[in-house]
Amino acid sequence: LCLGLVAGLGSIVSTVAYAAMEPAEVTWVDTAETATAPEPDDMTSDDVEAPGDEPVATEPLPVEEPVTPALPAVGTPVRDGDFEFVVGGMECGVMRVGDDYFSETPQGQFCIVSLTVTNVGDSAQTFFGSNQYTVNAAGQEYSADDVAGLYLGDDVQSWIEPVNPGNSISPRVVFDVPLDGAPVSIELHDSAFSGGVLAALG
Repeated sequence: LCLGLVAGLGSIVSTVAYAAMEPAEVTWVDTAETATAPEPDDMTSDDVEAPGDEPVATEPLPVEEPVTPALPAVGTPVRDGDFEFVVGGMECGVMRVGDDYFSETPQGQFCIVSLTVTNVGDSAQTFFGSNQYTVNAAGQEYSADDVAGLYLGDDVQSWIEPVNPGNSISPRVVFDVPLDGAPVSIELHDSAFSGGVLAALG
């Protein structure tokens, strides 16, 4: 019996020792497959400034001002429709037109423009002083004062005058303008519906 117990204990010890000597099972992990690759950066090589690169400052291009053509000077013939006009001059600061019995005074001042009007068409054309306009430096437009034009004595051509082809008249057209608003140009028309032409007054 003793020998049997000794043999059994020896068998158990041998089994435990053999089990301890067996290598443990190892699980291999492929890090190349499981590693997470970094996400690509959206920045391209063009977005990366090289060291030392500074933004180039550019000067704005000069803005060219529109060139306004000069108006025809006093004494220069201009045409609108069948009429050729020549501005002879302008007199401002007139505070009364007429005579001792019949006269007219301005709201501001009278400016009187002297013209020569020639019919260059093929038929009669009527000149109307009311079809003419003066313009000041601010672009404000003044109409003619027909009543004041009637008080210029014998110069009734400033109001209404028929002109046959080849003939000329010399009207003086009156404008009632502010004391500080003397005209700088005149818009001349051969009729109420024509395009008109501008001429300088000084």
